[in-house]
This record gives sequence, structure tokens and C-alpha cells, in this order.
Amino acid sequence: MAKGKQKGFKKKQIEIRDDSMTPFYLIKEDRQYVKMIEGNNLPQGYFVNLASALTSISKDVHLEQDAGLSLSLRKFIERSEEINSQIINAINA
Repeated sequence: MAKGKQKGFKKKQIEIRDDSMTPFYLIKEDRQYVKMIEGNNLPQGYFVNLASALTSISKDVHLEQDAGLSLSLRKFIERSEEINSQIINAINA
């Protein structure tokens, strides 16, 4: 009796891309969301639900956009909320 996946088996998946998440995107597979970054085939993280994946992307987008800057605590929180809002607005649009 053969075990595992059949030869040539390919997972069903959906790519989720949005300008608000650039340079990141998600791949929805059977039971997980996989965070990816443009130009790299290595997964950046695995998540059980969409909310956790979007939270992680939000943090990484913030880091990408503001890398090298020196921000006050207030400005850091404002930028975090701004990026979160952009992603949420993309969902609601």
C-alpha cells in the first residue's frame, strides 16, 4: 500500500496580493497561509488564520518602510496604526 502523496501531486493554492502588503503576499493552501516576499521563494512564515498572517505582514511592512529611521514611541505607534489601517481598508474596499 502506497503512503504519502501521489507522484505529480500539486497542492491547490491561491495567491493573495494587494498593494497595501507590498513587497509581501500570501499563499492560501489547504490548512494554512504562507507569508512570502517578492523575489524570494523561501516562506517567511506559516499561519493558521488570515488575521495572524495579516498582523505579521503589517509589522514587516512597517519595518520595510521605516527601516533606518529614528522614531518617537508616539510616531512608531502612529505609523503602525496607519499601516494596519491601510491593510484593513484594502479588505473593506
